[in-house]
Amino acid sequence: KKGLRLETGPARPGMPWVMPVLPHDFVVPWGVKYLQWSPWCAHRVIRHIDFLKSDVKYSDTRNLQPNRSMRDIVDSYMHTAPAKLKGLRGFAMPSRTSSNDVEFVELWEIHNAVTQEVITISETKVHRKDTDLLQVDGLPFKNLSFIRHPRSFWTTPQAEFLRFHQAEQFDIALQGSKQRRINALKFLIREGTMHPDELVKALSPEVGIAAMMKQEADLSRDFATVPQGSNFELWQEAEFGRRNARSVIGFSRNQMGEFDA
Repeated sequence: KKGLRLETGPARPGMPWVMPVLPHDFVVPWGVKYLQWSPWCAHRVIRHIDFLKSDVKYSDTRNLQPNRSMRDIVDSYMHTAPAKLKGLRGFAMPSRTSSNDVEFVELWEIHNAVTQEVITISETKVHRKDTDLLQVDGLPFKNLSFIRHPRSFWTTPQAEFLRFHQAEQFDIALQGSKQRRINALKFLIREGTMHPDELVKALSPEVGIAAMMKQEADLSRDFATVPQGSNFELWQEAEFGRRNARSVIGFSRNQMGEFDA
């Protein structure tokens, strides 16, 4: 068939392709640890109402109305409260500013590994039920997790465990930056012992500067440098923080490259 493209992306007829799926848009049954064990999975798809009605693989779309705005879609990634909880006490769902903003339809594409079917549904209707040709070697999705033996499919990521240690490192770096500025070389000079022009010379970054002191000035009495501190304690705190973070995620010093193999 010829006509306008209804979908854009890397997919081409007869060619392999892959697309990332956000975790917010993917559902598996409770208790599933690994995707290959799941009897089904559901993928949320957002389509513009015009594109959806023009797509021949979907049926019963003549009287279908859009049910999501751009704001609704963005807000859905910011919290986990479903739209069905709208109006219940304790759940404050954002309201749409205008009905004209609603242009999209939320679809759920269900891939059934038991029946080898793909079913696409909206809030009220079933729009597709076909043989799932993408189930060549199991469900047409691949999951990636850095947890070797998870207790559930949605396991706690290592970034959650490292969040507090990373925040501590940021705080140490901030304190170190402030201390470096405080510890910059400073002079205390008794008022009236140097002419302002000579003081500008003394503070100049040029090489070979000579500044004149007044005759009655005493270098040991009228001039002093502000003692500079050391950031060694902050360096130790940062090192301890790195070691704690390494232990939290289960890496040894050898795995982190601190020892020769």
